[in-house]
Order: sequence, then C-alpha cells, then structure tokens
Amino acid sequence: MAYSTTDQLMAEISDHWPKNHESNFYKLLDIFNSHEEALSDLTEKIADWRMIDKAEGSTLDLVGQQYGVSRIDSDDGFYRFMIKMKQLTAKSNGTVDDIARTVALSLDIDIKKIRVERTDHKYHIKVSGIAFEYADDTRKTKVMLTRLKEAIMLGTWLDNIEFEIYTKTPILHVGAGVFYSEFQQLKIKEMMI
Repeated sequence: MAYSTTDQLMAEISDHWPKNHESNFYKLLDIFNSHEEALSDLTEKIADWRMIDKAEGSTLDLVGQQYGVSRIDSDDGFYRFMIKMKQLTAKSNGTVDDIARTVALSLDIDIKKIRVERTDHKYHIKVSGIAFEYADDTRKTKVMLTRLKEAIMLGTWLDNIEFEIYTKTPILHVGAGVFYSEFQQLKIKEMMI
C-alpha cells in the first residue's frame, strides 16, 4: 500500500504546477504513484514471506535453510516451531531469564507463567509452568528438550520439564515421568484451581 495518494502528492508541490486531474503533470505523477504503490505492496508481501509466522510451503523451506533446519514432513506448524526453537537457542546466552524467554516465545505463551528453577543438585535446573496442552505433541517435546539442552550454560544440566494441567477436582495428582533421555525427565503435574 502506497504511503500517499496522488492528490496528497499534488498538495505537497508548488502552486506553480497545474493541479487539476486533467493536467499532464497530474497524470505523470499518478503513473509514478501507481508504480510506487505496486512496489510497496510487493515489498510488503516479500517481508511477510520472510516472517516465520506467515511463511508457508517452499517459502518456509527457504527460511528453514537460512537457520540450518531440515523439513521432516509437510506439517508447516511443526516446521515453524523447529525453526523458532533453533533461532531462539542460537540467540540464548544461557541465563535463567533467557531460558524462560526461549520457551515462552517458541510456544507463544506468556513468559510470566514459565518458571526456571534450580533443583536440589548444584548446577541443575528445571523448567515448569508449561500448560499440558503442549505435551500432546511428542515431536515438539523432544525438539524442545534437545534445543533447551543447547541453550543452557555450559556445565548446567536440565533435569526436567514439567507440564501442568489445572482441573477443578479437589485432589492434587502428580504424574510420573513419561519421557526419559539422558538426565532429562518430563513430568506432568495436575493442579487444582
């Protein structure tokens, strides 16, 4: 979309030039403005394609190549998640706040809900506060575990990631670990609201 119309451009020029719609100067400026509008629309479309959230198909493949992420299947949503995780872990400096930011931005959730805490062991951390709905996709949880291991500071271990589910039952249930990989453990908590 152009930033200004032909009439707005005509208002900016000197009164020396004829400003009626039939003048050659107006017609010339109108032709110039129509090309500017087409160029602006095309530039906006290219910018949208380069955005991870709006890119799809082969355009998303090109974005993935920029970050060194290979497509596994035709699911654009999962591929978009893989690209975001790679991008965010590459920018991570390994601090607790940065780990929380990485999780929140990759899952599009509020960073205030994510908790990164030290465990009983020195140099061990756990991530909690993630809604249970994100535990449904085992591919996402595996990618998240792998990328978070890369994002934390050298010498620090990621002990577990806890997904929480809130119910209206009066009993608190804590589920056992459902995913094991090296020292990582995926826990699911059910909490009363």
